[in-house]
Amino acid sequence: MLSGYWKWGRKEEALGTFDRMPERNVVSWTAMVTGLSRLREPEAARRFFDSMPERSVVSWNAMLSGYVQNDRPDEGLRLFDQMVGAGVRPNETTWVSIVAVCSAKGDARFAESIARTIMERKVPMNCFLETALIDMYAGCGNLVKARMIFDEMPAKDVISWNTMISGYSQNGQFGVALELFGDMTAVKGMMPDEVTMSSLISACGRLGCLEHGRWLAQYMQENQIEPTVDHYACKVDLLGRAGRLDEARKVIDDMPVRPHAGVYGALLHASRIHKRVELGELAAEELFRLEPGDAGNYVLLSNIYASARKWGFVEKVRRVIRERGVDKVSGRSRIELDGKLHLK
Repeated sequence: MLSGYWKWGRKEEALGTFDRMPERNVVSWTAMVTGLSRLREPEAARRFFDSMPERSVVSWNAMLSGYVQNDRPDEGLRLFDQMVGAGVRPNETTWVSIVAVCSAKGDARFAESIARTIMERKVPMNCFLETALIDMYAGCGNLVKARMIFDEMPAKDVISWNTMISGYSQNGQFGVALELFGDMTAVKGMMPDEVTMSSLISACGRLGCLEHGRWLAQYMQENQIEPTVDHYACKVDLLGRAGRLDEARKVIDDMPVRPHAGVYGALLHASRIHKRVELGELAAEELFRLEPGDAGNYVLLSNIYASARKWGFVEKVRRVIRERGVDKVSGRSRIELDGKLHLK
């Protein structure tokens, strides 16, 4: 029952049920840790974890996975040290999470140390762990090691292919990513999905490959891959970087789903690059509504006004920043001019 409540995000019902349970076992405690982590409440999850009268390796894995899900790699590593210190033997799931932590940190030396430990302990390899290792090495920029593991995998699923393709894309090797995409489509029964396409279209945007991006969009249509809101964000980014801001605006206007912050963020960045004040204002207004506490959006709009020498509007944005209390880091607005950062 607890897992069902958490699956649907029904936090209050889950907490109430847990409080009313006459007896709680390691399974019910672990369900609470997992559920709170999924709701992006790692501190609350940790409080439950620390209160557990007993823990299994599954409990440790749940908390470790929670730190991975919530981008807390350092806390994940500290928890792993505590786990080993408590005499709990890591299993395959533990190692997948630890490798994911290394990937998030992007520390090549630490990643190599973890990989060596896995080999020394003769941890059984499976598709999940191998894919995690590929992601770790790619995240550290070691594409040779990542590709070696990928090529030696006895069985690859769509996630494995996506991880390797994404690794090349994120490291600027779009040509190799596209070549691997071709290999993927040649495998019988292996169908690219929306994640594959997002990775490739995003890479096209970063590298300015507009025609490749259009071809990929056409491929999606021909193969009935339903675009998600992330695909639209990638397409707006692709067109925006290429200076096709009016086309990017039309993509947003024609979207069959509600745009999220990533869509308007792509338009705002493109407006700054190409000094399109009116589109920058439009994108910024939507972002202020969607992400009212993100000072970066206000800064980008200030930069757009500054590039256009609209100093009155720059001052207006600075005033709004102060009034809304969104700039919590420095207390100063940041204006970028001629490629240099100025603090006001």
